[in-house]
Amino acid sequence: MKKLGFLVITLLVMACNSQRTVLQIPAKQSVEMDYRDFAFYKVQIQNRGYNGLEVSLENKQSGIKVEGFGLGKKGKVEVYVAHANSLVITNNSSTAASLNLEVQEETLGSDLTKAAKVIPFTLRNSTARSIPLIIPDVMNPNLSPLSNSGVSLKVGQEILFREGFRNYLLLRVDESIEAGTVLDVAELLNRRKQELGLN
Repeated sequence: MKKLGFLVITLLVMACNSQRTVLQIPAKQSVEMDYRDFAFYKVQIQNRGYNGLEVSLENKQSGIKVEGFGLGKKGKVEVYVAHANSLVITNNSSTAASLNLEVQEETLGSDLTKAAKVIPFTLRNSTARSIPLIIPDVMNPNLSPLSNSGVSLKVGQEILFREGFRNYLLLRVDESIEAGTVLDVAELLNRRKQELGLN
């Protein structure tokens, strides 16, 4: 897959502390963004279309993906990016994607504050079926079978699941979840459904 770099957008963002942009990604292509003048920055991504996108962070030196997740139709997510990583957004659909993008540099003081409140961890689907989840005001990921999805969520953020016509709380992010933890969503779902008498 061809990877596109949007130099013009990078230059615009580096010229100020915050920049809003409408970004178009052609079908079957990716955009890699690297704001090298920022030691740490926040990106708000809003998918304007009806096709899902893949969002990931890649280490600039090794090219290894350090975090990744799906962004559903009309979904919105906040991503914090360290200087060592670049942000990659991939459009695997057969039509062009459109998204709103807002990049904001974070100061050193807010870096430490925000980093303490945002926990990176992994949602694992160990089953052979998809598991849809709801993360209010962030995204509605559909975990593919036998997959790992990296997320970075604020302390207090709720993760919900749907059963019938109702949404139920699966878990609330708290400081007991350590950075890098892998959570088996199928196990959590089974346990939570038993607690709620849904099995």
